Amino acid sequence: MGDAGDPGLSAGGIDAAGVADEDAASELCPVCSTPYDSVSLHDRGLLVNLLDNERYRRVCFEPVERDGRPHVRFFHHTHEQVGADD
Repeated sequence: MGDAGDPGLSAGGIDAAGVADEDAASELCPVCSTPYDSVSLHDRGLLVNLLDNERYRRVCFEPVERDGRPHVRFFHHTHEQVGADD
């Protein structure tokens, strides 16, 4: 993850590691309108595997641009936030 310190890219603040602060967790995901546990920002290759994930049920992806470069924000949803049917 790189260049993750821009608070303008998140509904809440994103720390240097690209993870949203606790205040951001009360916001709704811009993709599915569901509360999320955390958000991360990525500017390089990534891999997603949620099979049998104990913490997260779903991750939504939102493409964003920063300094003319493409990035992707990940909104991490816990099992409790999403529910068993989603």
